[in-house]
Amino acid sequence: MVGLSPKPDRPSYNVANYLKENGYKIIPVNPKAGEILGEVCYPDLSSIPEPVDVVDIFRRSEEVPAIVEEAIKIRAKAVWMQEGVINEPAAARAAKAGLFVVMDRCMLKEHRKLERRRIMEEKKIRDLVRERYSQIASQEQQSCCSSCSCSEATPLSQVEAIGYLAEDLEHIPQETIMGLGCGNPIAITELKAGEVVLDLGSGAGIDVFLAANKVGPTGRVIGVDMTKEMVDKAKDIAKGYGYHNVEFRQGEIEGLPIDDKSVDVIISNCVINLSLDKSKVFLEACRVLKPGGRLIVSDIVAEKTLPDEIKQDPDAWVACIAGALEQQEYLTKIKKAGFEDVQVISKREFYIEGKQNKAMEKLLSITVKAYKRERSLS
Repeated sequence: MVGLSPKPDRPSYNVANYLKENGYKIIPVNPKAGEILGEVCYPDLSSIPEPVDVVDIFRRSEEVPAIVEEAIKIRAKAVWMQEGVINEPAAARAAKAGLFVVMDRCMLKEHRKLERRRIMEEKKIRDLVRERYSQIASQEQQSCCSSCSCSEATPLSQVEAIGYLAEDLEHIPQETIMGLGCGNPIAITELKAGEVVLDLGSGAGIDVFLAANKVGPTGRVIGVDMTKEMVDKAKDIAKGYGYHNVEFRQGEIEGLPIDDKSVDVIISNCVINLSLDKSKVFLEACRVLKPGGRLIVSDIVAEKTLPDEIKQDPDAWVACIAGALEQQEYLTKIKKAGFEDVQVISKREFYIEGKQNKAMEKLLSITVKAYKRERSLS
């Protein structure tokens, strides 16, 4: 059997242990489940090197059809759809392919409770991030990039430490330099005159104004940020310095206020990490890019799964730490969104200390470059 909840407070956890005790093998496709159940974890069904009898599905309803297709492909004997993810068309497809279909309606109440809790936690994190960056925009909170030591550093020295060049910074408004970020995506973007550039999580506009200088008056740079105070600050700076080829819009990177296939280049600097749905961010990026368009992002990733102590720490979320995915998972999400030739152009490691156990966790600041596929794969 594949899947099953790894959490002791969930009914299917007991089912998993019962099956193990009675000679059945549980093959998890979730790293956390593999760790808790003590089994080797596989990234997807097709990579499992032995026959699978039952595929347990406890995922979002829209993901169920793809999982059913995988189950059919590996010749599983049955699929178990738990309440909350039951997808009638997918169930019909499985039955037509000869699989035995179990639709479990005993977990509805628990699933709804967990879903409500998840939504509340996501809203809490999003509100916290918005509040903290509003304070930074208003100069009520000191900014500090998570990948550099900056107890005594100035915003200028912080951004120089992560790769920005003094000669470039001299030619943009100094008010945009706030010490945020973990890399310099502009350095490898190779912008051309006349290109349209989009900055995800543009803040006060440091990368927008750097890009504006490169694309010239025939080009255009759009900055999108969810924080009203940051957008207002960037607009005031642009107006004060007479920039006519930049624009700032308030919005979330999971639902960009940008037209389809209207952008040549997307940049982002240590912002996607803050998103609770990174897959959706990359799908949106692919949507607004022109075919063959470039994606260049600097972000924080983890060498291994971070401990719950860090993932649940509000301060670590704001510092772009708690949201760090493992590097391979991050790159895989980019590829699945519709990008190709995904390359890690630069990488720098640093360490953080857990508040409780004082253990040192290794993190990586990476800059990734990828291209939107010219046409979708059939």
